[in-house]
Amino acid sequence: MAEQKYVCPNCNGLIDYGTRFCPHCGNALGNWGNAYSSAPVNNNAAVVKEESFFEKYFSTKGRLNRKAAILRNLFISMVGSVFIFILGLISGGSLMVGDLSGALIPFLLGLIVCIVMLYSSLTINIRRCHDLDKSGLYIFATLLIIPAFKLVFAKGTTGPNKYGPDPLAGKY
Repeated sequence: MAEQKYVCPNCNGLIDYGTRFCPHCGNALGNWGNAYSSAPVNNNAAVVKEESFFEKYFSTKGRLNRKAAILRNLFISMVGSVFIFILGLISGGSLMVGDLSGALIPFLLGLIVCIVMLYSSLTINIRRCHDLDKSGLYIFATLLIIPAFKLVFAKGTTGPNKYGPDPLAGKY
């Protein structure tokens, strides 16, 4: 009668009953199960590849969870703020001396930093929209929120304006 063979749960190689270590992969074997049994394999597990710096901060492809989006936006804000602060110190020194041309270069560099920060933040938020199963265009809805809050909570013009008299005139 042929000796039964078993399957290593690590490498799926055939091994003899009672073997303590798999001769194929060196896996330590303990509990013996049924012949030709193997550990359950999750074939549905997604393979996540490591993203490059460019893919993390400047790509609109894929999805991004809340934590990663918040951390990446905070990182962009902190790094950008440091650059803007340093450029402000440089241009402020030039302005104190009266050198307007010396302040122009830091201003332009600061403008470039702001544009890069804005673009990176938009791409991060587009990927966050994708995680919510929304189109990337959904981020433009956030632009409407700020004027809506201003419309609801801002104090009106005091006194008459081109649209008529102050509705609160004489009430307070």
